[in-house]
Amino acid sequence: MFAKCGANVTILEGGPRILPGFEVELVHQLTKQMTVEGIAVVPNAIVLHAEENEENVIL
Repeated sequence: MFAKCGANVTILEGGPRILPGFEVELVHQLTKQMTVEGIAVVPNAIVLHAEENEENVIL
C-alpha cells in the first residue's frame, strides 16, 4: 500500500526468504510481485543500527 503511494518500502528478512513456513514457489511469486510493485526484499539482513529523523527511519 505505501509503495503504491510513492513511499520507498524495504522488507528486511533475517532469514534466507520471507514467510519461511510457506511453500517456496508461493513465496517466490509473492517476492517477484512485490519487486514489480517497487518493494525491495532483503534476505539475510542484520540490522546493526537504527536512526529516525522527521522523514525517515534509517537502518
